[in-house]
Amino acid sequence: GEVRALIGRAVDPDEPLIAAGVDSRSAMELRGVLSRSVGLSLPPTLLYDYQTVVGFVSGQLERAADARTRSAVRQGREA
Repeated sequence: GEVRALIGRAVDPDEPLIAAGVDSRSAMELRGVLSRSVGLSLPPTLLYDYQTVVGFVSGQLERAADARTRSAVRQGREA
C-alpha cells in the first residue's frame, strides 16, 4: 500500500520501482515509511539495493536469517 500511496498506482512486486515512477524523493519517503513499519534502520540506498518489492522482502528475510544465525552462534559460545 505504501508504494501505491506514493506513486498513485499499484506496482507489480517484480516491477522495478524506478520504472514504476518512484523517484529519489519518493524513494526516501518510502524508506522512512518502511523503516517505521518494520522497526529497523534501513539504508538510504534502499531503492538501489532492492529494486523491486520482491527484492526488498527477500533481502529483509535474508537479513533476519543472518541475524538469527549470528545469535545462535553467540549463544552456542556462551553455553
